[in-house]
Amino acid sequence: MEPGDLFPIERCSKRLKAAILAEFNGLPPTYQDILRIPLKEWMTVPGIGPSLLKELQSILHNRSVVGRDDSSMNSADAGAKPIEPDLIARLERLQRDLKKLQDDIQALMSEGPTKQDASNGSDLH
Repeated sequence: MEPGDLFPIERCSKRLKAAILAEFNGLPPTYQDILRIPLKEWMTVPGIGPSLLKELQSILHNRSVVGRDDSSMNSADAGAKPIEPDLIARLERLQRDLKKLQDDIQALMSEGPTKQDASNGSDLH
């Protein structure tokens, strides 16, 4: 990957994607655009907090290190390997499945006991 390549915005969570696109006026940034902003400055971008900054760093560190200058590399970057596309797809699928399960559980918990449970004397405790 080259610094001029587009940053993989599709790998970002919705919140991070929204914050990055807002920072770049809706235009997809390149790796170079992202790397131009110091980490301390990212913390001042609306919507970016410690957890989203960590997510951004993770995406940056999991790309190929080709094209990055030595001043921006640390020892962890030197041994970084690009993630295989099929592993990324699998991870994204698992994350979607997990989110759906979390939503389903939340919906069930917010419903409380059903009328059927109350009418047959069922006690969920």
